[in-house]
Amino acid sequence: MDHTGYYQYEADTAIHPLCGYVDNGAHFAAHFHRIFEMIYITKGSVKAVVGGELLVAGEGEFIVIPSYQTHCFLSPGTSEHFVLQIPQDYIAQFKKINDEKVFPHKIHPNVETTRRVDYALRLLSENADAETGWRCRDTFVNRGQIYTILGNLMETAPLKDKQKKSRSTPIRDILMYINDNYQGELTVKSLSEAFGYSQSRIYQIFKESVGINIPEYLSALRARAAVFIMIKNDEYSISDVAMEAGFKSTSTFYRIFRNSYGITPTDFMKLPEQEKMRLI
Repeated sequence: MDHTGYYQYEADTAIHPLCGYVDNGAHFAAHFHRIFEMIYITKGSVKAVVGGELLVAGEGEFIVIPSYQTHCFLSPGTSEHFVLQIPQDYIAQFKKINDEKVFPHKIHPNVETTRRVDYALRLLSENADAETGWRCRDTFVNRGQIYTILGNLMETAPLKDKQKKSRSTPIRDILMYINDNYQGELTVKSLSEAFGYSQSRIYQIFKESVGINIPEYLSALRARAAVFIMIKNDEYSISDVAMEAGFKSTSTFYRIFRNSYGITPTDFMKLPEQEKMRLI
């Protein structure tokens, strides 16, 4: 089986957690993304391949997918499970831990942990906005449920040190490097120098794996970062937002943001909170 997979870019456009319930099984081709993902099985079983490891998880068990780990799912139509995805930047403390440690791919918790996590997932799912694809509203209650889930699982399944990156799949390293450095000067040339490939080879690797070219990806990444900055910092000026998101000029920021979201940054900042959430 080919475990290289494709980059699921749309998953990484989320800035809030996603939580939903699937009652008709799952069958997804190999893919990977930056967002942290967890599957909790409530009925039947789910078969998955995560990072080349074949897993079969049954009722009450969890499958955990770390950032950029290639995975695919194959489960019968009779299986049911919750899906929870948490953006890396949503909980700073978890991101710091996740930079160095990872959960085991499969977790079999004790009865009490299962009860607590099950309850928290059901609350998250009930409070999620079905019209926006399972997105959880950014409330203290929802954040509390996510802390409950992560905290209980950490106590049940001790985190492991991350393995050294494999050079056989450079796209993961490239994407991680871009996500860590997009706010600064980043070009195809600088990437080729950082990874020791020619510019044409870097361009080819990225285009074949992600489906868009590097400048397009950088623009989308910076536009998404700008959304997050504007939501969290009402007092920022447009130039402050553009600079922090990695844009070279406010005019470039305006053009790319409008192309991405159909609205100017100035108009976006004037929107009520609920309307901002509907656009992202």
